[in-house]
Amino acid sequence: MPFSKYFEGIPVAESCASGASLTRRGWITSISTLIACGLLTATNMQGAPDEVEKFDQHNWKSAPPKMWDQLNPHPIRIACVGDSITFGAGIQNRDENSYPAQLQKLLGCGFEVKNFGVSGATMLRNGDFSYWDRGSFTDAVQMDPDIIFIKLGTNDTKPQNWRYADQFENDYRDMIRYFKSLPTQPRVVICLPVPVFQARWGINEPALVDDMMPMLHRLVESEGVDFIDLYSALKPYPQHFPDFIHPNAAGAKVMAETVAKYFE
Repeated sequence: MPFSKYFEGIPVAESCASGASLTRRGWITSISTLIACGLLTATNMQGAPDEVEKFDQHNWKSAPPKMWDQLNPHPIRIACVGDSITFGAGIQNRDENSYPAQLQKLLGCGFEVKNFGVSGATMLRNGDFSYWDRGSFTDAVQMDPDIIFIKLGTNDTKPQNWRYADQFENDYRDMIRYFKSLPTQPRVVICLPVPVFQARWGINEPALVDDMMPMLHRLVESEGVDFIDLYSALKPYPQHFPDFIHPNAAGAKVMAETVAKYFE
């Protein structure tokens, strides 16, 4: 029987609470998502791509991210670490429209996405509101994440924080290594900060682009982590930043779509 025959007449929205599309990623959907949604059992998996068989289920994080939810029978736990832009400050109905919430909708029920954004937070330990000292940092660790997206740095550009610019790269490196050392050995991904369309509250574009970006690229190379370029993705959309710093729901959607591509 063709693989697609298993899904004829099945209403997607009813079979998966998150509303994940059955056509996601080009071959119906991932195996673990189907199992989680009750659409597939171990006895009817003959139609799965041969590529899946190349990877050990117990070492599934060594596979490309696009295959993770095919190899892992449990939801992939995603921790979104960040500041107010991750938190969703200023976004109406933040619980539904922040970038992590929209990322959950895009990825579907094979994933569990949690928002650990903290308004005003800095990467710098000596920053005026360091993420290191926030409860959300502890909460992200206790989630036992499989992958962590870090989007910090915007608040670090404030003059009172950027006077410690010589410590930024080392503090960021320490956070990457700390997360990597967790028992779940999560994959850590750096998200380049979104653009600053107009300086406000001390947040400014020159410190972000001229000083911080080179540091982040060095970290990508030295720590062997992936990165997602949210800066370039959001640069064409100043209209999505009502206060020039924080994206609205439409901007958060662009962020979520950009991060979701990591799993394609």
